[in-house]
Amino acid sequence: METQLKQFATAGASAACASLVTNPMDVIKVRLQLQGELQRRVADPKYNGTMRGIWRIVTQEGVLGLWKGYGPALLRASSYSSLRLGLYEPVKSVVYRGPKEHTPMWAKFTAAAFTGSLAALVSNPLEIAKVKLQSSEAPVGVSASSGEAVLAPRRSTYGVLSEVVRTRGVSGLWVGATLSIQRAAVLGVTQLAGYDVVKNLMRKGGFGWAQNDTVQLQFIASMITGLITVTVTSPIDVMKTRVQSHDSARYSGISDIFVQTVRTEGVRGLFKGWFPNYIRLGPHTVLLFLIYERLRAAAGLSAL
Repeated sequence: METQLKQFATAGASAACASLVTNPMDVIKVRLQLQGELQRRVADPKYNGTMRGIWRIVTQEGVLGLWKGYGPALLRASSYSSLRLGLYEPVKSVVYRGPKEHTPMWAKFTAAAFTGSLAALVSNPLEIAKVKLQSSEAPVGVSASSGEAVLAPRRSTYGVLSEVVRTRGVSGLWVGATLSIQRAAVLGVTQLAGYDVVKNLMRKGGFGWAQNDTVQLQFIASMITGLITVTVTSPIDVMKTRVQSHDSARYSGISDIFVQTVRTEGVRGLFKGWFPNYIRLGPHTVLLFLIYERLRAAAGLSAL
């Protein structure tokens, strides 16, 4: 029991630290994913690329604009990763009861997909709050003179979740949960199990520096894993962001989002925000596993 509590604690703490550092890239990723939604061409994009987008946010919203949504982001990261990472080894040991060093790939993938899906289901309300806060502004009324929506920044996690419950009911807190679960399952397989597999392949590859659990091995394995993860999960991530950002049902289902996006924006629409997502998830993966491995060592746990 003590070992499992240590696994939960180290996983949650490492994810929270990684999320705090990479939050700015998460903000610009969300803005780019929503920009030009269901438009064939954006004539004058507000966020024209990652760096220009960041500059625009800083000049219009201040530096703290890059940390919008950090509250639910930290809560979501710590709860999500506590379950996803903390349960990974216990579930893996249940799926495969043989020696840890001989655990087959299918057992790692199964454990990662299961724990990721469970974590996504539990943390979906916080994911919605994060996306809504990071997407900048929300309509709060209609101007009497122009008839246009009056915009004001969303201010708190509680305020956003209360708004969702008021407009869509309690079930609204789980809007996009199917996509979140699908993304988490794929992310779990490619990131968590992928990191595990890549590290072991490097060890077996005969690289001298990879024989011990060094920072170099963890860093390279994390960067490779991050590249694979972002590419594979990007289409699901774009669709999830769009569903969760709206205050009312805009799409009839997952297939509707996919078809409408590809029809109007092309396949490239499914990869909007890929670069900032990698710039976010690459370092996030590196920080997550480097901090996680060190916290595990400090807590007396074996390397992942």
